[in-house]
Amino acid sequence: MSFFLKRESIYFFLLLLVLISATIGYKLNGLSIIILGAFFLFDKGLLQKVKSIKTKIPFLFFGYFILYIIGYFYSENKATAGLEIEARISFLALPLILFSEKISKKNVYRVFVYFKYWLLIFAIFLIGFKLITVGLPLSSLATYSLSYLTDIHHAYFSLFYVFAICFTIHQFKNVAENKILLYCQIGFFLFFISILGARVTSLFALILVVLFICKQIYIVKGYKKYIIIFGFIVVGFFVYQETVFAEKVSRLTKVEWNIDKNIYNHQVFSFEYDDKTSNTLELRLIKWYAAFQIFKQNPIFGVGSGDYLDALESEYYKINFKKGIVYKYNTHNQFIEEFVKFGCFGGLFFLIFIISLFIDSLRKKNYLQFQILTSIILFLLVESAFTRQHGVVFFTFFIPILYIYHQKTNQ
Repeated sequence: MSFFLKRESIYFFLLLLVLISATIGYKLNGLSIIILGAFFLFDKGLLQKVKSIKTKIPFLFFGYFILYIIGYFYSENKATAGLEIEARISFLALPLILFSEKISKKNVYRVFVYFKYWLLIFAIFLIGFKLITVGLPLSSLATYSLSYLTDIHHAYFSLFYVFAICFTIHQFKNVAENKILLYCQIGFFLFFISILGARVTSLFALILVVLFICKQIYIVKGYKKYIIIFGFIVVGFFVYQETVFAEKVSRLTKVEWNIDKNIYNHQVFSFEYDDKTSNTLELRLIKWYAAFQIFKQNPIFGVGSGDYLDALESEYYKINFKKGIVYKYNTHNQFIEEFVKFGCFGGLFFLIFIISLFIDSLRKKNYLQFQILTSIILFLLVESAFTRQHGVVFFTFFIPILYIYHQKTNQ
């Protein structure tokens, strides 16, 4: 028993290390996953642990990884295909470790709590660093603080703070938690996500918080109701004043939806972003158009995981999409990307994979996992998230661990 408790304690710290290192940098996070993997492998009961897995969920992750093994063999560009496999190793490793290692509900909860407070402290540090070294406005924090210190893309970094909001809302079910403190944390996390400036995660967080606050206003009685309303009016004011969130959303009204006009407008190259005539959504529409042309030519098995970027670049040349040619854009949509790489064969598998997870979270009333999964799905619609380590680690860590946490909660 004492050995089991010791091993679980080590496992607890390694899980926390994986999460904390993910917010600091790629290399440290990669090293922490390697350490976790070594810890998992050097166990006499390894085979028995793997056999103890009772859910089919990890096999969906394995299947997605195998898809990239298959894609390697019919790709001409083996180097890129190999990098695609390397980027997705966590789909093989993390679900296997998380579903087979033993850990109590209490320790999973502690991982979430400690990580949330780490995110709170780190966000305050990033704001302080920006104010001390550069100064206002805070809206440039993603460039002059986050990227400068960690080299992490702000959109991927914001996913961790979506988790912080979802988990803090989940904590309201715990009667022992200080509700005033939780309200303050939710308000701060929403403000910080808005500073980071990623539209999809910011919008999702805003909708989630608004729905939660409306529910609380309905439930809470007396003067506390007015304190809640006033508090989040203040948060809303700071979001509007100190961030470019409202400005970024307003740009959506300027999108040129006609694809021919859109392509024509972007045949003139400019390093600078002109928000009067352009929008990142417009650029995505062109990428998706080019990807669809590739899919039409290779509808069954796609072009292979190693050749899709070359195929995209070829399409960019055909329509003279200069920014796409210079920056070698990927599809910026994970669903479309899978269809380009693997045709209907792999694209439909990926859809089944995601939909199965989504339905399972609803069927089992796993609302915390449902919220995180919804945020990921929205993110996958505008980003090729699994080409970056942070997108992969976030998905392959939180989906399994939230499944496990829910199972232990309902035992």
